[in-house]
Amino acid sequence: MKFYQKEFTIYRAYFQTLQNRQDRLVEALPRRKVVHSVLITTYGLTYNEYSGFFLRTLTLDDLFSE
Repeated sequence: MKFYQKEFTIYRAYFQTLQNRQDRLVEALPRRKVVHSVLITTYGLTYNEYSGFFLRTLTLDDLFSE
């Protein structure tokens, strides 16, 4: 998790870091397990060519809605 005081923007270098971490996690897990990339953020995600890495984006409104 990361905290930013504005919308989070994922750039190429951070995208590659996340992809490498996910690849290592997938290798360490049993074959029948699946990894889903979810961003939990206070202000949302800036959509660009790398934002598709996250399958879902949750904001505080999603977490605290009834």
